[in-house]
Amino acid sequence: DEEEEEARKQRAAFQSQKIVVKLKIIFVFFQVILLFQDVYQITYPDLYLRFLGVFSVLQLDFFQVAQLECVVKERYWSKLLMSTIAPMVISLLMFLAYALSFYRNGLSRKHNVIKNTLMNGWLLLTYVLFPIVSATVFHAFVCESFDNGDKLLRADYSVDCESRLYREAIRPYALGMIFVYPLGI
Repeated sequence: DEEEEEARKQRAAFQSQKIVVKLKIIFVFFQVILLFQDVYQITYPDLYLRFLGVFSVLQLDFFQVAQLECVVKERYWSKLLMSTIAPMVISLLMFLAYALSFYRNGLSRKHNVIKNTLMNGWLLLTYVLFPIVSATVFHAFVCESFDNGDKLLRADYSVDCESRLYREAIRPYALGMIFVYPLGI
């Protein structure tokens, strides 16, 4: 009886893991599909855009959701900073929670549960934010040239790609973040 119950629990756990894996695949698929239009400047038919609109919440662009673009002066620069620094701050807080747990509980079972919970949370954080943060970082290198000679950042036409802000802040910072996000994770 106990063996059957244990086997049933293992089958149920395996089935739930399969479902989670499929949900992760669907989640990342729609994140990538939603980024195509931005990255490649693709014009989709209206019907397809309405279909994608249903899944736009999966893009997890908190900067746009919170409508911070209307509040800050340097929209792209602020978005780049916030979207790259916030996950690092959250990761640091998770590490501090781990260290505090280790300090208070040593290598006890309670510490192992906390460690596993924090590690799963961190993996989920990186998994969910990786596509949108990577796309935000790469947007720093896409400038458009116009007939009047202006060269502007496609992600934010208020940023001149010849300006000091772009040359000395945005581009070097984004280059450094490539080693943290797309290559580091």
